[in-house]
Amino acid sequence: MAKQRPSARRGDDRRRSWLERVRPLIASQVGDPSLVERRYGELIAAAARLFQEKGFDRTTIDDIAGRLNISVGAIYRYVERKEDILLLTLARTLWRFQKLGPPPPDGDPAQRLRELIRRYYRVIAADAPSTLLAYRESYVLRGEARQLTKDMELETNRAFEAVLRDGIARGAFRRCRVEVVTYDIVMLGHMWALKRWYLGRLVDLDAYIAEQTDFILSALSRRRGSGERRDRSLPRIPRRV
Repeated sequence: MAKQRPSARRGDDRRRSWLERVRPLIASQVGDPSLVERRYGELIAAAARLFQEKGFDRTTIDDIAGRLNISVGAIYRYVERKEDILLLTLARTLWRFQKLGPPPPDGDPAQRLRELIRRYYRVIAADAPSTLLAYRESYVLRGEARQLTKDMELETNRAFEAVLRDGIARGAFRRCRVEVVTYDIVMLGHMWALKRWYLGRLVDLDAYIAEQTDFILSALSRRRGSGERRDRSLPRIPRRV
């Protein structure tokens, strides 16, 4: 049988749920998928709160079991170690971003980007603790678990990349390094979770989204002629697969 090309395998991965992608990396003694998904959801909810309150290092499996009012042995039927629960938490958060997908391909690119930013930033705001957890604790993951979270993050970015490329092709946006600008957009969304303690005093979420969206669209505007010229003079960044 011929091997699938890497690009084909990545496409298949994007169609699989977060649970399908995580389960091969976590040894579970329970075979019923619906039961596993329900228990994983409970573990994520309890552990995310504890990780936020105590930090990952100081949280124990005993703490999580106590929060759920179940035995430690019951947890070990579903996971082998605390890092598995961290992986579950991060993978489900990234999957929620992926489910947004790009807006419909028709219509004004600026309006499509505006809508995608609004949806993405709202997901981040609704699950800010998971965003904070990813920044603080993702370094704990190793090997395939770490690679999975990286892959899912890049897959999330592709919705923005598609809209940006379409806008450039149609003359709505200036030429730019799409992958770099995508991370500009993503990081501004994360900033609400990271600095909400201060930003929340200044503006509400809707105002924050509107302010950042206007800033992004202004930066992408073709009316910035000098920026267009500078962009052509920059060295090309080689793409990595």
